[in-house]
Amino acid sequence: MKLETPGTRSKRKDILRGVYEDNLRMSSREVEGLEQPSSRWLLWGGRVALAVTVLLVMLGGFQVYQEIQAKTAGDEAATSSTAAISPVEQIEQAFGSPDDPGLRRDANREVPLASLYGLEVKTIVIDPGHGGRDPGAIGPTDLPEKVITLDVARRLQRRLLDYGYRILMTREDDRKIYLRDRVAFAKKNAADLFISIHVNALPVDTVTTIETYYFSPRSNAKIQRLAALENQNSGYSMAEWRNEVEKIGNTMKFQESKQLATSIQKTLYRNIHRVNSDVNDWGVRSGPFMVLWGVEVPAVLAEISVISNPAEEAKLYTDEYREQLAMSLEAGILDYLQGLPETREPTD
Repeated sequence: MKLETPGTRSKRKDILRGVYEDNLRMSSREVEGLEQPSSRWLLWGGRVALAVTVLLVMLGGFQVYQEIQAKTAGDEAATSSTAAISPVEQIEQAFGSPDDPGLRRDANREVPLASLYGLEVKTIVIDPGHGGRDPGAIGPTDLPEKVITLDVARRLQRRLLDYGYRILMTREDDRKIYLRDRVAFAKKNAADLFISIHVNALPVDTVTTIETYYFSPRSNAKIQRLAALENQNSGYSMAEWRNEVEKIGNTMKFQESKQLATSIQKTLYRNIHRVNSDVNDWGVRSGPFMVLWGVEVPAVLAEISVISNPAEEAKLYTDEYREQLAMSLEAGILDYLQGLPETREPTD
């Protein structure tokens, strides 16, 4: 065994001390760089939780974004669709098209103001045209208009009485009555409707027509000539008539008179055409008839036939034809009164 000298041992100690110190320094650095196990798991758990939360938020936001996009696209499509159709079509979509079966009947029919405001009709005045010394138009065999108008008016009165209305006539017999007195009669008896019955005469004796008038101060030359004949023996002075003309502007009267004339003309022509295919529909017209303007309620003048036509005059001699005329007038008046959308058939 080789003994170490003091110097050798001293060197060895120094070397070992240096190794020890180096090892100690390395161990200290490793300990400082390491983390406790519990802290390390907490750190990773937090990181995972944070990542999951962020992922969920991102997924939720994306879903909301998709819903918003879908709703926006739908709104834009609806707006685009609405903008692509006309305002009329938009209204039809909301309330129904006039082509719908339930609306087609009333597409061109105004609601009468009397119906709109719930106004009742209690008294109807029937005015047989002419009378007494005023025969009206004369037929080829001298049948006077005044006889036909009175007979048809009486038949119409009997028929309308069955509905509970108060039915009055401006003349009950063959007497002359001025137009102003007919108007005064209607006013005195609080008439709600005024129906003046006449028979026409035309220059061409082969023509048969039906036409119904409501008042208007403006008209064509033909209507003015007819009005001039019907306005004879009016009984008005110029001053009195000027006062009447100043009242022009009664909206309800004009609208209701036109509606009443439309109902009577449509039904009268339709029903008479069934028994007389030669009759012509001359429609609803406006004219300056004094007897219509003076009455301050819906008022019409119906030219129910043409007495100057020999064939038509022959029909007017028969009870059956005059009864058919009365039934057709009745149907037209009821069509107006009841606000029916379809033309009423003549009663039995």
